[in-house]
Amino acid sequence: MRNQLGLVQGGEGQVETAAGVQQGRIFRDVELSRGECQGTFDCLELTEVPYALLGVTPMEVLGLEPDLKNRKLRVLPMNPEQTYLSIL
Repeated sequence: MRNQLGLVQGGEGQVETAAGVQQGRIFRDVELSRGECQGTFDCLELTEVPYALLGVTPMEVLGLEPDLKNRKLRVLPMNPEQTYLSIL
């Protein structure tokens, strides 16, 4: 899949996560976009995990917020009154 996406691997090694130490690969300059929001990020692939994770920084740049109660991503209005983090 990463070849189809044109991702450039920048390295690999052991990564410490909340679930313990795992093997990971770093991909450089990955462009992500949602509508008019876009950003370029370094991404980490955990080779032993069968699902994708999106970090806080890309979510903030793309105007997304986790809805922990409903287990979904919520799209935030892009205006100065809206804050990224809400009090639960």
